[in-house]
Amino acid sequence: MQNFIDSLDKAKLDAAIISMGNLYSLKKAFEKARQKNKLFVAFIGGSITQGFCSSNEKNCWAYLSYLWFCEKFPNAEIEYINAGIGATTSLIGVHRAGRDVLSHSPDVVFVEFAVNDKPSMLDCKAYESLVRRLLLSPNPPALIELFTSCDDGSNVQEQQISIGKNYHLPMLSYRDLIQGEIKKGNITWKDVSPDTVHPNDLGHKIISMLIGRFLDRAIASEFPPAPSKALPLPVYGDEYINGEILSSKEVSPLKLEGFEPYEGFQRFYNGWKSPKGQTSCMEISIRARHVFLMFKKCISEDSGKVLIECNGEAFEANSFFENGWGDFAETMRIASSEAEKEFKIKITKKDIGKEFFIIGFLASK
Repeated sequence: MQNFIDSLDKAKLDAAIISMGNLYSLKKAFEKARQKNKLFVAFIGGSITQGFCSSNEKNCWAYLSYLWFCEKFPNAEIEYINAGIGATTSLIGVHRAGRDVLSHSPDVVFVEFAVNDKPSMLDCKAYESLVRRLLLSPNPPALIELFTSCDDGSNVQEQQISIGKNYHLPMLSYRDLIQGEIKKGNITWKDVSPDTVHPNDLGHKIISMLIGRFLDRAIASEFPPAPSKALPLPVYGDEYINGEILSSKEVSPLKLEGFEPYEGFQRFYNGWKSPKGQTSCMEISIRARHVFLMFKKCISEDSGKVLIECNGEAFEANSFFENGWGDFAETMRIASSEAEKEFKIKITKKDIGKEFFIIGFLASK
């Protein structure tokens, strides 16, 4: 594949840069690094960002892109923050952004949710909420959008591009690059991925080359004027902008029978679990505008269901992922309101012979 790597010249990489965006914040980050200050470079997304299917964490696109900063600014201290979590969407992303990304006061943030998000208004609003949350933070980072791809070329980059345009963000499309080369017969999907979505080492290398080309162009460009501090109106909405994840550390149930402490799953900690053979009921009160249950979706046949009752409505959550590829953090909307209010939530396990894992609650005011 070295010949293919060599064939990816500047013209091919440039064609996959959808927009250079306004580079003011990125140029400020470069300036900070030149002054030998500490620079925080963060990556938030799903399993592709996490590095799934790369041979090791140092071969994933995020780490390879971090190395660009290390090589360009050898006298600066470059801090690497990989906040990728497999099978998570931008809905979970915006609710964990404060904890996983903004807590580090990053200077540069790459966002990758193009294959995990769905073509839905929920995901449009969640993604835009994440973008606006980052841009409205006390020290707004340079924000770059990355669009990855499934084997058939599917992703939701069009809806994410409409958001990126609104905020004049840099936007890079691995989908456009790799699918274009596949159509030309220069490479096959199996060359860059062992499955239908995750890049192998070659795929991760190609993503990092695209990012490197963008960064090379950015560092060589003129310093642009500062953008307006006031953001434009949202394209879709930003109702999840102040979301957070509520675990047993942040909220105490009014009633807790049969549920036990759950150490956690992936990077989510301090949940609740209902073991097999145990009746379980939780009653909890959460004040917010929007509340989602986050629970562990499992391939184990021991995985059960719960009945969720909230303010006169009832829902069923099924944690069994039949014929699935693995366990992941699933979300279900419990409540939504135009104004902040108190939601009283009751969760009851339906089958004593099954188990159920509550990771936490997503709440936004």
